Amino acid sequence: MNVEAGATGTLAGLHWDAFYNHGESRLKVTNPNNTDNAKYLASLDAVIAPPGTTVNGVNVAGSVVCWVTTQPQFAGLYPGCVPTNITDPNGPSVASYNYLKQSTSWTLKQKLDNIGASIGGGLWGLGLPMTELQNEYDEASKATLAGALAAAKLHARPERASMILVGDRAKIEAKVRDLKVGEVVVVDTEGRPASAGGAGSSSSAVR
Repeated sequence: MNVEAGATGTLAGLHWDAFYNHGESRLKVTNPNNTDNAKYLASLDAVIAPPGTTVNGVNVAGSVVCWVTTQPQFAGLYPGCVPTNITDPNGPSVASYNYLKQSTSWTLKQKLDNIGASIGGGLWGLGLPMTELQNEYDEASKATLAGALAAAKLHARPERASMILVGDRAKIEAKVRDLKVGEVVVVDTEGRPASAGGAGSSSSAVR
């Protein structure tokens, strides 16, 4: 069984939709010839009936019967128990097979509920026409090196800039300080100020 419902609409120029789906399935498996394990164990425990043993008023003394049949306190648990000979090359008797088999069944049920929704519009969901995406690319393509340098000169602040170098402190610190481009701050791998003369991997920030 599968049921699905949905709706669509417009809100502030944006298109939206929502849906709900419910699915359910059932699978039933039946085995008409399954084995009753309790009966099977009782039928394997076979003995020769002692003198005076009766079943339903019939004297069965001297014949092969289930042990539970000879015990009045247990006989009622497995009425009609038929011994099973698993060593017989021909297999269990028909009477034994019919006693052991039992019809069983099980049912598997699965359910799934799915809910979803979406909302969108023009470019970035803001109602802008798709031509804006192409216009942005076209404008970026017009940029030149001279224009980029002019913008950097107008907005960049070199005195506030920092440069981060990562590597072996023993190999790079002295060379960095020789450049004399600004204050050198050494930190460890956790970003904490490193002690003077420390070794190992570290980061240097030049400001």
